[in-house]
Amino acid sequence: MRSGLAALAIELVELIAGTLDRGDLISLRLVCKELNTKTLYSFRHTCFRTFSTDFSRASMQKLENIASSEGIRHHVQTLRVIIDPTVWKLWADDFGGGPFPHGHDSGCLESTHLGAQRVRDILVERLVNCRSFHLQGHDEGNCHFFHIGYGELFDNTFDCDHLTCSDYLAMVLAIISEASLPVKSFWVDFRGPGRLDVKRLQFPVYQQPAFRCGWAHLQELYLEHGIAADQIDWVVDLISHAPTLQKLSLTFQSDACSTDLINRLIIGHELPALQYLKLFCARVTVKQMSGLLMASRNSLRELFLRHCYVRDGGPWVTFFRELAKYFLLLESINFVRLTEYGTFAGNCVHYPTLLDNPIVPGSKVTSFPERSEFRLLQPLQLPAKLIWKPRHGIRWAVGIKYRGPQVDAVLNMMADLAQVGFSVPANDRIMD
Repeated sequence: MRSGLAALAIELVELIAGTLDRGDLISLRLVCKELNTKTLYSFRHTCFRTFSTDFSRASMQKLENIASSEGIRHHVQTLRVIIDPTVWKLWADDFGGGPFPHGHDSGCLESTHLGAQRVRDILVERLVNCRSFHLQGHDEGNCHFFHIGYGELFDNTFDCDHLTCSDYLAMVLAIISEASLPVKSFWVDFRGPGRLDVKRLQFPVYQQPAFRCGWAHLQELYLEHGIAADQIDWVVDLISHAPTLQKLSLTFQSDACSTDLINRLIIGHELPALQYLKLFCARVTVKQMSGLLMASRNSLRELFLRHCYVRDGGPWVTFFRELAKYFLLLESINFVRLTEYGTFAGNCVHYPTLLDNPIVPGSKVTSFPERSEFRLLQPLQLPAKLIWKPRHGIRWAVGIKYRGPQVDAVLNMMADLAQVGFSVPANDRIMD
């Protein structure tokens, strides 16, 4: 007679399996044949929800195999493209003529190229639920592919022997346009000292009705590649064509180029349905921040600001109080290293007494990726994560993360305690 988990109805087993991470789920399936069978749907949904590819020969073959499997292909929801500067040889070997056809002098990857057509056909005909895209690239320091394609570096000619980050991005967006794919999520995650080359992004694509029709379904947009000044028009187009956008993350290459973009969004009355906003390395005024967020004050639930600074028109404490007063649906705030009147560390907003609060029992002090610890904010009795930095042998609380029902109370506390500049003594002295 069966007993234990294997004896439960398949619906109950699936509910339990749905709470497990990938490793635990695989271990559960190894217990017995019956559990292996009853958790098959959860296994496919968990392990094949995201497929990663670098467009290498082996990777493309795996993608073809998954796309051909009736039991698996419907579970794929996200295509993660890992940018590899050496993979250009695949296109030359498998599809002929390198990534760019002979005689092509625009520096752009043509969407009609056989390699792009192969990816498009898979997405349109077989991976019918794969409507989220994550483009991920890293500069390892000895690779120059972030800079390939810049005319000033190559005597006004394009190096067509490599696929750049811009080419991968342009190809995916061109596929979306040609097939009018109803995109759900789009994430550009390029890290390193390089940036996108706007000459290779094929701007006319984003004006086509087919692209706008598919892009109008977008709910999440993460542009975390370091937005530069020459990309502002492109970014504004992407945002304005997504009227139901719920999550937006913008990382700027420098704080100076953020001002124009934010002003453009304010003028266009964008982001009416926004629930999550993250700004990294932005220069703003309190008036700009209020204008940007006011259109979404009845929907905004999470706000993440890091390495941002205000110029004229009021300090951060004014902004904290406005958030507490008008944004009643806020459930989470994450403010780290906000500065005033400049980008110097000495102008950083900090909260000198927060580190005097007791540590939350059972919590751990972390030092990577940032120095932080959970403290019980008094007198609110609310747990919050404090981010601190050492300076002259003293710990300074320069950031706070809080999620819960009393965001307004935490914001008002921050406004009461906030000080600018590292001139107030602190009680917790440490070694640098």
